[in-house]
Amino acid sequence: MTWHLIYTKPRKESLALEKLSEQGLIGYLPLKPVERIRRGKPQVLQEPLFQRYLFIEADDRFLMRRHAIRSTPGVSYLLQIGETDTPVGDELIDIIRSLEAGHQDQVEAYFKPNSVVKITQGIYHDLEAIFVEDQGEQRALLLIQLLQTDTRISIDKHHLSKI
Repeated sequence: MTWHLIYTKPRKESLALEKLSEQGLIGYLPLKPVERIRRGKPQVLQEPLFQRYLFIEADDRFLMRRHAIRSTPGVSYLLQIGETDTPVGDELIDIIRSLEAGHQDQVEAYFKPNSVVKITQGIYHDLEAIFVEDQGEQRALLLIQLLQTDTRISIDKHHLSKI
């Protein structure tokens, strides 16, 4: 069986997959766990591995409904090279599925080492710092410049924002 790529509207991958499934089509949206800050607290969410892309199986229903795919909510278009659909083999889908399954316990951190962050609360309010590492679930080690000297401080992650 072959698959095809669907290019979705921004952040509408799940909606497109749901609406295509309602039409009887078989879709696949590879996901990865990522850490996000929601209401000031870190949460692990599932986000698309390939932003704005999902796969759809090319079966008989696909061939009959091909014209309706473009008008499905969340879908921008079916990926093509010229006038020809871009097929994806089962082998590649199997590889992606095994990679996805093998990485479900590896969460992509919200703050990454050596990234610049802004301190939003406390005595260091509005200072920029370099994120060094996580210190557990709630705290982070930062590098800030005080009096022309690099200083390491430990601070609550809730007091940080990305720049």
